[in-house]
Amino acid sequence: MKKTMQATKIWTDNPNTVDEYVDFKSNFSCTAGEKIYLDVSCDNIFNVSLNGEAVGFGSCQNFIGSLQYYTFDLTRFCKEENELTFTVWHFGEDSSTYIAQPAYLMFQVRQGETVLHSSDANVLCAHNPNYKSGYAKIITSQLGFGFYYDNTAPSERNFVSSSEYGVAEAEANGILNLKMLKRSTAKIKKTDYGYLIDMKKETVGFLELELNAGEDEEILVCYGEHLDGNGRVPRIIHDRDFSVTFKAAKGANSYINSFRRIAGRFLEVHTKHAEAVYVGIRPVVYPSVIVEKELPDKTLQKIYDACVYTLRCCMHEHYEDCPWREQALYALDSRNQMLCGYYAFRGYQFQRASLVLLAKSLLPNGLLNICAPSGFQLPIPSFSLIYPVQVCEYITYSGDKSVLNEVGDAVRSIMKTFADAVDETGLIPNFPAPPFWNFYEWSEHNDYEPAVVETDGKTVKNYNLILNCMYVYAATFYDKIFRVTTDTSAMKKAIRANFFVDSKQEYKLSTVGEEKFGVLGNAFAILAGVGSKALADKLINDKTMIPATLSMNTFVYDALLSYGGNQYKDYILSDIRVKYSRMLNQGATTFWETEKGAADFDNAGSLCHGWSAMPVFYLNELLTF
Repeated sequence: MKKTMQATKIWTDNPNTVDEYVDFKSNFSCTAGEKIYLDVSCDNIFNVSLNGEAVGFGSCQNFIGSLQYYTFDLTRFCKEENELTFTVWHFGEDSSTYIAQPAYLMFQVRQGETVLHSSDANVLCAHNPNYKSGYAKIITSQLGFGFYYDNTAPSERNFVSSSEYGVAEAEANGILNLKMLKRSTAKIKKTDYGYLIDMKKETVGFLELELNAGEDEEILVCYGEHLDGNGRVPRIIHDRDFSVTFKAAKGANSYINSFRRIAGRFLEVHTKHAEAVYVGIRPVVYPSVIVEKELPDKTLQKIYDACVYTLRCCMHEHYEDCPWREQALYALDSRNQMLCGYYAFRGYQFQRASLVLLAKSLLPNGLLNICAPSGFQLPIPSFSLIYPVQVCEYITYSGDKSVLNEVGDAVRSIMKTFADAVDETGLIPNFPAPPFWNFYEWSEHNDYEPAVVETDGKTVKNYNLILNCMYVYAATFYDKIFRVTTDTSAMKKAIRANFFVDSKQEYKLSTVGEEKFGVLGNAFAILAGVGSKALADKLINDKTMIPATLSMNTFVYDALLSYGGNQYKDYILSDIRVKYSRMLNQGATTFWETEKGAADFDNAGSLCHGWSAMPVFYLNELLTF
């Protein structure tokens, strides 16, 4: 049964702002007895303190009409008389991780069944003087805003009564609260522009500064995962700006930003008058319990450990693709992460919570949105087809069928949408763009396909091998979930009739245009039941095929393993060893979005991407511990 909290929404007299920070304070009394808890929801990031001590922080993953709340144990912080304070950061502008809606804070303090205190007009509010509201400086379109913190601003606040905006209901987020760890080791080097900081490894968390400033000074802090050819942090990459601003006050400055999570290995501090005592990224982690594994091979052990660390760097409010550039929840990315997590970590609640968030992103067109939550609508059809797969895998590993109460309708909707799209050819044509993005992986011909193609003066519908094979593949998982039988025999015949090329004994990727052949497409043909052992051998030996990328090798390995675990075991282990050792030998501490690393996507490639941690799964499956 879902846990819910009802309380009054409060804010200033204007909840329709952009990039605003607001402080709240109120008081309550309590006596010794049962434990005391705080339930809190906001739009969308908060910090909370009790009697001057930090209690926690969080980012509510809200959808329109579906709000989320956090719970914190206040017992050890409580006295007879208590002051409760919040600072809430309201975005107010869509991104890949946030859906814009009016600002609010709502909370309740409870002891047992008794509500001791809750949000209403008696709670005082004031604009935070240190954070520059309305700054609205974009880091990336996926992440949204950075911040400007002014440590010279006067501390006085003009507190007034909050405005009420009605009673609302929020659901428990279903996960554990994030933890901020102790300082990480950081190597600080003085430079002609200020300081260069090396965190020694990919680090995800909150910016921490300890500075002695000779005078008031505006300090720019840049962050990144690598250094460019000049030994500098690449701050501006096209329209992205990986920097935040801190205005230091003359004298000692100590600061931790516990709102905007940043990630990388390197920091640049641009200053003329400040001496850096400490600058670094304070690690923030989801408190997973790691299952320790000892592999019989040192190289594979290094790969395994780096994969697990990659997974941890990409787990916070939900699974995220990369902590540096996006921090967004995608179906495909999270499927890989979940599958690895069943071996790497104890428990299943994090997987469940992310599945529920994805289900809430279902659009009126019957498919999932690109991310969850996301203010941008750009559904990727193939990613929606992964969703029944990851739901089935979750039930298989956890035994928790109750998740279907929350996600079952989304699974049914997805499969019905694809079934209804089958046309007179027996195939599913490519979806129109906009609003759909016909994406499969970051490789030639697979990153985008049009719905129609002009050929010989005619407009012809385009069909994709991977999409149709994925539907057949997903249907097997759908059938397992709901104990039904989907008849895909006609589609299998249509796939062979329209895509199989006799002269190559392989499947081409599209029905129109130049014939292209890919490892991923032919792997999905095998998984859809229209392949052969000979085709499996071609996945390995035909070097003219477009190779699969790190994120999609899982389906290639699964296609090979469908012909027996031992036949291709050595190949898979060798493939993992070669590709992942290459990254480690280049200094990787987490694994990359693609094998090209930072140079990919016009120098915007992520060096920490959760979907690339798949060796965790295959090393567990193929090796005896």
